Amino acid sequence: MKKLAVLLLIAVMALGLNSCILDPDKGDDPPPPEPTYKDQTQPDDVLINLQLSYDNRSIENYQLLLDDDFIYYLSASDQTGYTQWDRVREIKVTGNLFDPNFQSPRVSAAESINLQMTYAAGNEAWVKLGEGASPDPVNDPWYEKFVTYSLSVKAGEYTYIATQLQASFRIHQVTVGGTQIWRIIRWSDDTGS
Repeated sequence: MKKLAVLLLIAVMALGLNSCILDPDKGDDPPPPEPTYKDQTQPDDVLINLQLSYDNRSIENYQLLLDDDFIYYLSASDQTGYTQWDRVREIKVTGNLFDPNFQSPRVSAAESINLQMTYAAGNEAWVKLGEGASPDPVNDPWYEKFVTYSLSVKAGEYTYIATQLQASFRIHQVTVGGTQIWRIIRWSDDTGS
């Protein structure tokens, strides 16, 4: 009987040892690879890069998304003297949001930013806009996609959380360095669509 108990003990120890070898500690796994910015040669690349720019607080990559004629239309709840602004103001406002050292008497610097977007994936989900949307719909067609988004910004003792908002993005192609890329030309926030 003692011999059987010793054999069982050895078997359990052997199985335990094997399970450690076959099932290594999960803490040793390498972290998942960081998402990489897309080259903007596909329409959905702009939305992927937009989310990455927010999450990584990269104003440099954010600027690459915006067309020279970009216009941002604010939601009704965000209008404090402005209903829209151009690329220059958008880069300044978003640059302040991304800057961890931003100082203002009324607003603390953002400690963390998280943007989550959901939308119909695939380039075919972009709708080509007709007459009146683009100044030159034949040679410079614009495409539109609606997204649902949630944004959280922690700044000081406050956390701003906006969920299930909707926005419309209009994009078009431009040539940069001999390559056709997509850029955002219009962003209408909280469309409610």
